[in-house]
This record gives sequence, C-alpha cells and structure tokens, in this order.
Amino acid sequence: MLSLGFILGFDCSVDPSVSPEEIVAPSLGQATPVPGLRFTTPLSVEQSVIPVACVGGFFRTPPPLFFVFAGIAAASVLAFDASPASTPLVPARMNHSFLRNVTSESQKWTIRVRVTRFSEYKNKEEPPQIVRLDLILLDEEGKAMEAQIPQRWLPKFMPQLKEGSIYYIQDFQVCDARGQYRPVDHPFMVRFTSYTRIIEVNRVLDTFPKYAYSLATYEELRSRIGNNEYCSNTIGVFIGCTHVKVQNTKTGPKKLRNIYLTDGREPAVVALWNEHADSFNAEHYMQMAIQGPVVFLFVAVTCGEFQGKLSLQGSASCKWYANPEIAEAVALQDSCAGRISAPTWHGPAAAQLSPQRITIAELAKFDNPHDIYANRYIIKTKIKSLVTDQSWCAAPRYRLPIIVTDPIPLQSQQQEPTVELVFFGTIAQEIVGVPVDSLIASEGGTGAFLPTRITSLYGRQFELCISPSQGSLQRTNITYQVDKIVGTASVPLPLPAAAEPPSLQQQQTSTQQQSTSASSDLHLATTGAAKDINSPLIHSSIISSPNPTPKMPTTLETAIVETPQMQHTPPVPE
Repeated sequence: MLSLGFILGFDCSVDPSVSPEEIVAPSLGQATPVPGLRFTTPLSVEQSVIPVACVGGFFRTPPPLFFVFAGIAAASVLAFDASPASTPLVPARMNHSFLRNVTSESQKWTIRVRVTRFSEYKNKEEPPQIVRLDLILLDEEGKAMEAQIPQRWLPKFMPQLKEGSIYYIQDFQVCDARGQYRPVDHPFMVRFTSYTRIIEVNRVLDTFPKYAYSLATYEELRSRIGNNEYCSNTIGVFIGCTHVKVQNTKTGPKKLRNIYLTDGREPAVVALWNEHADSFNAEHYMQMAIQGPVVFLFVAVTCGEFQGKLSLQGSASCKWYANPEIAEAVALQDSCAGRISAPTWHGPAAAQLSPQRITIAELAKFDNPHDIYANRYIIKTKIKSLVTDQSWCAAPRYRLPIIVTDPIPLQSQQQEPTVELVFFGTIAQEIVGVPVDSLIASEGGTGAFLPTRITSLYGRQFELCISPSQGSLQRTNITYQVDKIVGTASVPLPLPAAAEPPSLQQQQTSTQQQSTSASSDLHLATTGAAKDINSPLIHSSIISSPNPTPKMPTTLETAIVETPQMQHTPPVPE
C-alpha cells in the first residue's frame, strides 16, 4: 500500500472536501487542474517548480511495477527543463477570510470573491476620462463589499479583471465605506494598491453566489424614502417602459427612460438616466415577455414617492438583471404567470419624438396647450425683449422668460406675431455667457435688476428646439421651454425688386454714400465692441441626442425627474 504522492519525497495528500478546482499561476493566469489534490510541501529543483502528475488515493502495486513507476518519475524529473524564470504554483484553496470578517484593524488580507457590478466613474472633461472603477466583491457566503480601483492603478488591474469571474485578492487597503449611497451593507470598503495581487480561480462549485443583492419589498422601500445612507435592491415583473427622451432637471438636461414594474400587488417606476437609459434594451425585453413574464432585479436604486405611488431612481452604479437565477425571481414569475398582461409602451411613440420645423407666426396660432403638449418644434427666432413682470432667475439657477419673433416678419402681417419662451439653467447660461451667481455678484449681489448682459441679447437670432411648458396647462397663454440651442439662426436677406440698371450719375452717388456709410459703420463697430465685449458666442449644442423630447406633464412617469439623479460620490481621499 503506498501513495504515488510520496515519489521523490514530495509530500502530497488527498482532501475529500476540496472541489475540483485548479492550481493557478498568479502572474500568468493559467491553470493545471488537479482534482481533489492539495499541495502541502512545494517541490523545487534549481529554484523552479516541477509539475508532477499524481493520482490521489491509495492502490495496490506489485513491487516490480512500483520500480517501473519510480523510474519513469525519476526520468521525468531529470528531463524537465527548469529555469529560474518559472512561476511558482499557488494552492487551489488558499487560506482566505470571509468578507464579514474584513476590517480596517488589519491591512493584510486574502479573500476569495466574485467581482460584480463594474461601474466607471468619469469626470466632465471632453472626452470624459475614467477617474476610478467601482465594483462589488461577493464571497461564497453571499456577503458583499464595495471596492475601488484608483485611476493610477487602472492600467494594471483592468486587463486582469473580468466581471463575473472569481479571484483571490491579496494585499489591499481597507478603509471606511462611503458615508452616503452605499451600494452594499458593509462598514468597510476595499481599495486596490500597487501591491495588490490577483489570482484567478477558474473552477468553483455552482453554489458560489452570482448576484450581490439584498432584496427589499415595496413596503420596505417606502420606509427608506429620504434615507440616503444606503442604496436599495428590488425585483418586479416588467410591465412597460418609455422611449428615451431628454428631460430638463435642476442640473441640466438629461436623457431619461422610465421602467414600470409590479410585485403583483402594486406598480413602481424606475427612472434610468443618461447611459443607463440608452443601454436598457427595451425592444429585446419586450420580445422576451412574449414567452412569459420577465422579472427584473434592480440593484443600487434610491427611493421616492409621488402621489402615493413608489418611484425609484437608478443611481450611477445601478445595474439590472433580466430573469436572474435566484429563488425570489422564480417565485415571482410563477405567482404572476397568467395574471400580468404583456408590457406596453408609455408616453409618445418614437415617431412622435422628432421635432417639426415651424415659424413663429404658425406657432402663435396655437391656443390650446393640451393639443400640442407632446409635440416638439424647431424655430428660428429673434429676441425682442425680456418679460419684465417675471424674475429672470430662481436661485440658484436661471429662469429667463423671453419674447421672440420671426427674424423676418412677413409683409402681409399687420401685427408682428410673438411667443414667450423660457430658458432654464444651463441653457440660459449658454446664451448669457456666465453662471447666474456670477452675474448676480457682478451687479451688486441682488437679482432685482435687469443686467446689461441680458439686454444685450435683444436682436440676437437663434435656432432653437422647444416644447410646450408644463406651466402652460395652468395659464391663459402658451409658453414654450427651450430644450436645446441648435445654433445661431441663419436667415437670408430679402431680395430687392427687379429694377432698371442705374445711370452713371446714380452709380457715382451710390459709391459716395457707401464710402460714408462704411466710415460710419466702422466707428459704430468700434464703439459697439467696447460695450458688448462680454457678449457670448453661441455655436454649441449641449444635448447630444438628435431627438430630445419635451417635458411631460406631472404624472408618475415624469414626477421623479424633480429629484436630480444621484451622482457618483467622490473618490475616497488618499
């Protein structure tokens, strides 16, 4: 009775509790499967590793065959090309700690985790640069912990990490978790350093958790309204969504898509913003729903309420999973099968989102905002004046009410048609040229005046994308909010009527008049430039979407936009 593990003095034993995992080369990420085998004494020849194929367990071997096996093994050792550059192998089951035990009392840890929920935090430069990578670590107990990779270490670690894979991670910094909007319930977080080591584990038991979540019922979500300490996770059956549209918020225009869910008893809406709104493949999920109910697991959402109905906001680190392999999703599917109708589209159809070109004269003929509320228009305008009985700012942002008209009114019109537009926030700042607080400070610290920067806009021409404002529904006249500044209006001058060629005397007189006029224009341009030296240049577009949509009525679908989208929290200080 003997074990082949003792050949050449190599101490090797069988561990029945070990799953068929792998021995991994830490720097190369390659593995050699050795089922049920645990190395307890490393074997080295000239400071290198000799891979020996061993079979666990004991078996009966006649003495003559034993010497044959021993000779083959010895020949393998002598023939092996060992070099100092060889990489030592790492045991398949390294000693590691569970995440529940990881604290900042020590900075020497080894953990075995699945890396999930990657989220890139970007700055506001053009083009945006990745400042750090946020991710969630999930261990075999189902405990989750947040991790961050600072910008300086991204080139080192991003090529090594694949979302959803499992790794041993060693030698990282443990620091306090963020103070607000924690994505998981753990008092500490992991930060990668230059000394952090990653070792991939390619084969684990199927029982290793795949999703980092802790479900909250709709009733529990209501109890968390106004609580910004943690983000929440929930599930629901997909019952509808909207097309992507551009919505004006307190922090500027953003893309928005609303997702409608139900837990079988009440509905809820999840607002997805910007990149999340674009990446939600609604058409695909609509097709999935034909085969049966589609259950979504949404993670990292914040909680709100409107008119007694639950409304959720997808945070910057929000993720969603369609029909996840969890028991709660299967139970919800079974309970809703046959009771929930197929998902439907909400709001205007995609075809209605394209703006229509129209003149101010045509726009002024509309007298009922309900008839045109979902419409959007592109107009060429000339600023005529400010609405003087309204404030031009609602601190801390602009609210600039402007009267506009057609750049060239039709000669047949007895009265010049006008409409009222409202420029909000960053859109108003684009034409004024400075932030609202800077403008107030430069004029004495009060908004009860009419700055020259605003009056200098009179006569300026712009091409704008507009939509009926929500306030029009409660007013006697229709006002329009500016969704986008397309650019400066390019209006051709009217052609003069045909006439006989001028005589020589008329040509000489015209030449003298043009010379006098040019001198006068040069003088006016010089003095005018000094008065309008701060006038902004308008040639940019602040909305990348070619088809922005109007602000919708205050309903469950759009009320959630009154709360700004939760932004990424800043990186943990060095």
